[in-house]
Amino acid sequence: VGVLLWEISSGRPPFYVKGKEYGVSLAINILQGLRESVIPGTPEYYVNIYT
Repeated sequence: VGVLLWEISSGRPPFYVKGKEYGVSLAINILQGLRESVIPGTPEYYVNIYT
């Protein structure tokens, strides 16, 4: 749910870099706690779900 809320508030998929494919290293980094930055203006209840 958190990923969906982040995508709605940012207007793009999490960790998106144009022309770059997702890899195993990204999955490992996410498992180790990597998170996207909070988008300014995002409702606090969204932030509480995805952080």
